[in-house]
Amino acid sequence: MTADNQYGTLAPYYDIFIDWDKRLAREIPFILAVAAGAAKSCLDLGCGTGRHLAALRAEGFRVEGCEPSPGLRSLAEKNLPGVKIHDCRMEDIDELAGRCGPWDLALCLGNTLAHLPAGRFPAFFSGLRNAVSAGGAAVVHVLSYDRIMQLRPASLASKEIEKDRDRYSFQRNYEYGTDNIRFTIEIRKNGNLLGVENQTLFPVYSASLVESARQAGLVKSRLFGGFDTGQPYTEESENLVAIFGR
Repeated sequence: MTADNQYGTLAPYYDIFIDWDKRLAREIPFILAVAAGAAKSCLDLGCGTGRHLAALRAEGFRVEGCEPSPGLRSLAEKNLPGVKIHDCRMEDIDELAGRCGPWDLALCLGNTLAHLPAGRFPAFFSGLRNAVSAGGAAVVHVLSYDRIMQLRPASLASKEIEKDRDRYSFQRNYEYGTDNIRFTIEIRKNGNLLGVENQTLFPVYSASLVESARQAGLVKSRLFGGFDTGQPYTEESENLVAIFGR
């Protein structure tokens, strides 16, 4: 995540917005299969509130996170006492890898990479390569922008969540620019507007993703249409999950 994408408005409601039970049940088995029992350490880039790290720590990993959003980083530190959560942007991980890495497993999940302009991909992927140990792997997940930019939807499905007898709704809208998407989340509680989160997203195309990784030395790549190794990626997929290795 870049400095201008801090998620300050959404942070207090982030763990309501995400259905963590469902998401972790889908993603953690895939990540463990990628690690194949050999990985012992993990770095999560854009770790949010630390839920993936908590799940992987329970599986025996030594975990660290990166989160530039002060609000989300504070929640991750609260959820993971004693775990280092670095204040580090995606494009600055090379310096972090030199000080603290490498790790057997590096994660960049939940459409985090779409916050980075394509011009910063070389710095990100160079850092990602140095963050991954020899024989290790990186898992990168974004929405399928090959599909999004073809269909150009005006919005995503509204999320409606009940928690502690309150009803929260999250309305997500897209506005398309020349080379970016303005992503807006309207947050309501019991019908009352709590705030609006505005973010700038940059489409991540599958071909550009693979080529940027290759140029950085991450020459082993596999693409899937979700967190399922039996689901190969196509341009009609809703998600793009890439595994990279050195």
